Amino acid sequence: MLYDARGRPTPSAEITKRLEQIDPALHLRWVEQEQGGWWAVAQKWRRGDQRYKLIQQGGMHPDDDWDMLLGLPRDCTADEAYGYIINTLRTASPTKQSARDLLSRVHLYNQMSNEATVREIVEVAEEEGEKLLSKKKVRVKVFQTR
Repeated sequence: MLYDARGRPTPSAEITKRLEQIDPALHLRWVEQEQGGWWAVAQKWRRGDQRYKLIQQGGMHPDDDWDMLLGLPRDCTADEAYGYIINTLRTASPTKQSARDLLSRVHLYNQMSNEATVREIVEVAEEEGEKLLSKKKVRVKVFQTR
């Protein structure tokens, strides 16, 4: 098994290519937990996604620019993932176009909910920054009068 720079297993080129045939933004990601890891079907953020600001500000690692669409069973290998995904998508959406539509809806939902989260994070950060700046001004003013 191959590993990436962060020490996570990476899927084979074959499964990567097959997922890209469904949607170019799809890929497998290894999700590590204390009890061991498992594969997740992930979708890379679309260009212009607001969450990239978190990466630019250092709040997230650049490799974390994805949404999990489907967690695979722990005993499902990366090479078995394609069949599992296809069966799941067929159950949810019987045609290739409806599968793409489903993925687009999932992406839109994730983008909308995550934009709200980013706004909340930015608002809290700005409030905290303002509090710190106002405290510093007070401290400096008190310090100068003594």
